[in-house]
Amino acid sequence: MILSFSQKWPASMGEWAGEPNYFIYKIWEHLFDQVDFKEFAACASDHLLRFGNHWDIPVDTVKPKLHTIRHDPHDRWKPGMKIHPVINNRTKNYFQFAPEFLCVSTQQVDIIDSAYTKDYAGISIEYSHRHKDGGVEEYVKHWEVVVDGVSLKSTQIEELAVNDGFDSVEQFFTWFNAPMRYKLIHWTSMRY
Repeated sequence: MILSFSQKWPASMGEWAGEPNYFIYKIWEHLFDQVDFKEFAACASDHLLRFGNHWDIPVDTVKPKLHTIRHDPHDRWKPGMKIHPVINNRTKNYFQFAPEFLCVSTQQVDIIDSAYTKDYAGISIEYSHRHKDGGVEEYVKHWEVVVDGVSLKSTQIEELAVNDGFDSVEQFFTWFNAPMRYKLIHWTSMRY
């Protein structure tokens, strides 16, 4: 099944808007030793020829993207499915940037706004919002992440964020900024 990835953060990402997210490179970091080398090299070469090398990130600072979190209301993603990782889905620039690989497992993820929860094992993030009149509102949100019914501790949330391709937990909660149920799609044996 097609799994589409963006290459830059959208406008909704605030200070990160328009910046590259390096998802292709972060996925390549893990897949390099996991898929057929000739197929991998062909995809990487095709990408370079088609789009050029646009990565200005120091290679030794990149953490691999080991999974993705997606809204899956129809429960379509199942272990054993083939993942076709693409960019520019549904455009003339559609491109599969790596050989297909397997969905190893899935987990249910609930992002919860814990403002009204007495005890939680989550994380608190400070936000500021600039109003049109120039005023700035600062506030704190308390987030909880529950995977398969178990609340993650703050260190586990940080690990989840980095393994999902985010540079920080703040960046993660800027993207996942509303309570919702998601599916964690794994292409490694990792579990939370």
